[in-house]
Amino acid sequence: MKIDFKSLSFLFLQNLFVRMTFVFAFVFVLQLFLIPSSQAGGLGAVSGGLATTGKVAGLSTQGDLPTIAGAVINQGLTIVGILLLAYLLYGGFYWMTARGDDGKVKTAVGIIRNAITGIVIIAFSFAIAQWVVGSLNTALTGISVK
Repeated sequence: MKIDFKSLSFLFLQNLFVRMTFVFAFVFVLQLFLIPSSQAGGLGAVSGGLATTGKVAGLSTQGDLPTIAGAVINQGLTIVGILLLAYLLYGGFYWMTARGDDGKVKTAVGIIRNAITGIVIIAFSFAIAQWVVGSLNTALTGISVK
């Protein structure tokens, strides 16, 4: 019995909308598993108020601008990094299902190259953002955190 992998493997990945929905659903489910259970369990005890919720979540309620900006930048870079990892996996999947077709292998190599380039850019962006936020924090508070 011969199985036609070409028709089976790309059955749900042909449409761009379906592919993007798959990626966003994957990232959403991944974020659900990244929440520590101690934080998720403590949220039911919150009786109200933004400061109380921040304390239960382990966040500082006395956040200054560099700290808040750093947290937002880190979350954004984390989400983009997860998307690039999913893109890298998609490129590997595309290469495995190319079945020796040179055009598809070239496309897959391009996808993988772009994903790795994006991950390197995100890593440098993270390092630069940490340096800028640390410098701003030192300039505003006078306390250097190493």
